[in-house]
Order: sequence, then structure tokens, then C-alpha cells
Amino acid sequence: MNTRTLQRSTADLAALAAEHGIEAINDLIDQYVTAQRCSGACNVLLTILADRTQPAVARERALGRLWGTAPARDRVSARVA
Repeated sequence: MNTRTLQRSTADLAALAAEHGIEAINDLIDQYVTAQRCSGACNVLLTILADRTQPAVARERALGRLWGTAPARDRVSARVA
């Protein structure tokens, strides 16, 4: 994976999870969830996505649901290195 600084959107994370598996991007997921919560988002899907004890399939589904339900104007990107 590229480690240069990028803006990560939900779509970026979904693509990375599909390519590398959700466990491989845990740090990016954490940063994304933190950015969403800092913007005021409070969602059970974020809780599932952030919980590393949840099965990978549940976390992947939560990410997909977040990507599919958030209006583009309400999506927040997390700055990650």
C-alpha cells in the first residue's frame, strides 16, 4: 500500500479493504472513524467498523453500508500518512 499522505474517503477505504482485507487497513479505519466522530457522526455502523473484535465480514459490511448511505456532501475524509 502507498504510505504517502492522502485524503481517505469511504470509497478509498472500501477499495483498500477489497484489495488487502480489512485487517490490513485497521489504522486507516481507526483514523476514518475518528474523523467521522469528530465531525459529529454517531452511528452503529461506525461502532462495528471500529471494533476489531467483530468478524471481518461484519466490519466490511458496515464499511459498505456507510459508503452507500452517506450523502457525498456529508462524507468526511481522514488525513492519514
